[in-house]
Amino acid sequence: MAVIKVSKVQYSGLNFKSFALIDNNGDIRIAPSLFLANLSLNGHSQETISNYSYRLDNFLKVLDDAKLDFINVEQLHIDIYLNKYLNNHLDLEFSSIQGHIACLTRFFKYLYEFGFTSRPNDFIYRVTDNDTGYQIKAKTRKKIKLIEHYLTRERFDELLCYVDSSDDFINERNELILHIGFHMGLRASEVVDKRNLILTKLINKYTGFVVDKIDIIGKGEKLRQVLVPPKLKSKIQSFVDGRRKKIPGNLLICAKDGSPLNKSFASSVFRKVASASRKPYLKSRTFHSLRHTFATNCVIECHKNGHDPWTVLPDRMGHAKKETTLLYVFFEAVLNSRHSLIKKLSVKHKSIFTKNKNISQGIDVGILS
Repeated sequence: MAVIKVSKVQYSGLNFKSFALIDNNGDIRIAPSLFLANLSLNGHSQETISNYSYRLDNFLKVLDDAKLDFINVEQLHIDIYLNKYLNNHLDLEFSSIQGHIACLTRFFKYLYEFGFTSRPNDFIYRVTDNDTGYQIKAKTRKKIKLIEHYLTRERFDELLCYVDSSDDFINERNELILHIGFHMGLRASEVVDKRNLILTKLINKYTGFVVDKIDIIGKGEKLRQVLVPPKLKSKIQSFVDGRRKKIPGNLLICAKDGSPLNKSFASSVFRKVASASRKPYLKSRTFHSLRHTFATNCVIECHKNGHDPWTVLPDRMGHAKKETTLLYVFFEAVLNSRHSLIKKLSVKHKSIFTKNKNISQGIDVGILS
């Protein structure tokens, strides 16, 4: 599946711009593409249509994996997609899931009104809280206790010691996956996304060396530029020129035959290694903990080099909300006993702390464990 931009949709003597969805065989997905064209004809902005195209593409990919046609979708499938996939697997915020719900609501309404289905699909779109099981009805942010996620450099190095496979290629690949999480802050799904860590983007075609930065397509199909630090560049170069060299395909992180890995593979690598270590402090950690660690370390580097974390962090992480940046800036200040900064942040952002208790609850450092 892929999304392509269509520059000319002709209707009643007028030209419109839209998007089209392409299946794995390179053929146009008729109903979804006509749905997007209909949005354009009805005056929706290109930004809205673009967002809908990627959300719909994501939904159809999941259906393809389940060998299910959108015409045969039932309430159970909607529940699984919203809760198991968007809420649990992708860990989207409720506001982002609402965007997916809006897209699916319009899409299924269109299918019925234009004769693609014989009955209306009046699905109930409900998202439940992972902890309580109650339906989420308002914008709520999941509580993030950074102290339960942050990994010091020493403990990350210790984690690497438990990457153990009898196959040298698998060993080096899995170790590289953890390094990518720690040094680049990628999400698990971003590591194996077939559009991200591809050799033609990572390797400069003129020099043959790993590039300094790379474009990453992340959550909500947002594009951000991510730096590849020197130490990681060296590890990637060694892998590409060594055990990865004779593997077919264009993916950096792949199976031994060059085929893509599933979206949760990076998470499973972390779980397996953490389990093998039997370290109590790793029980609360996941692959996403490496992203939290990267963000915190990014703030530390900003203080060291005189950069503004309020500018750098959203750019590196792809965060849109000020509250998310504040979470890491405040946590780093507590972690490194920046008392004057803590006081300044508490006064300056008092309204945010009052509205969002998640920040103060997530910052209780205590003893690093």
